[in-house]
Amino acid sequence: MNRLLKSDLYKLSKMKSIFICALILIVMGIGLIFLLDFSGTMVQTAVDNGVSIELNGSEEQALQIFTNQTAASLFPSSLGGDGVLFSIIVISIFVACEFGFGTIKNIASRGFSRTKIYLSKLIFSCGVAVFFSLLFCAAYTLTAAGLWGWGDAGPEFWKNAAGLLGLNLLLNCAYASLFTMISSLIRQTGGAIAINFCVMSFAPMLLELLQMAIEKLFHVTMAFQLSSYTLSANMNALTEGALQNDIVLRVLFVGIGFFVVTTIIGLYVFRKRDIK
Repeated sequence: MNRLLKSDLYKLSKMKSIFICALILIVMGIGLIFLLDFSGTMVQTAVDNGVSIELNGSEEQALQIFTNQTAASLFPSSLGGDGVLFSIIVISIFVACEFGFGTIKNIASRGFSRTKIYLSKLIFSCGVAVFFSLLFCAAYTLTAAGLWGWGDAGPEFWKNAAGLLGLNLLLNCAYASLFTMISSLIRQTGGAIAINFCVMSFAPMLLELLQMAIEKLFHVTMAFQLSSYTLSANMNALTEGALQNDIVLRVLFVGIGFFVVTTIIGLYVFRKRDIK
């Protein structure tokens, strides 16, 4: 297993896409803070000069952030899943290209079990997802701290921040497991990227349509929203910044559930299908 891990780590370190995506994430994190600062300054200047303007949602948010700007208050918004988009690219390439180049067959012929091969890919896929999430969070929050200071960042803040970050990383690992499973099923880089993007983007909408269809066909009202149990919905819930018991339990249930189920399915299919 150690040889597999070292081999996959070497392959990952040689991928240009991971460094390109990391650079883009850093620029995004820094740029978003400067954009918020610029927007807030413009709106505040107009208000101070007595200019009557109609604020849309983004301008209202910019003004609120500008008047209460601290890194502590902005930290939860850095957990919105921006790194997941780039995880799709890197994980899809990392997993699927092995099949395209035929190297996966060479690895299996050297006596490594398929379970170990899959778990090695999964471990580093989770590592990529965690790395991207932490990278964006650091760029976003540290830039805000540099512009506006940390604000009220006492022990309670750090305790809450640690809980939010831990739950966020759990969801990122669940996403990584899902992307690894899909990539090992599709076995083509382009197709894996496309399918992973579609699953991430359209799964909540499809679940809402499914719930509407069920309620209309059977004339019932479901007690819960199916879309509330998607990874994206729970990741967005963490951006609200409150560690409420119901949110924590739901995130744990969804994160662990997705990770376990997709890992089991991925392992089962990978062990049963032929490697060409």
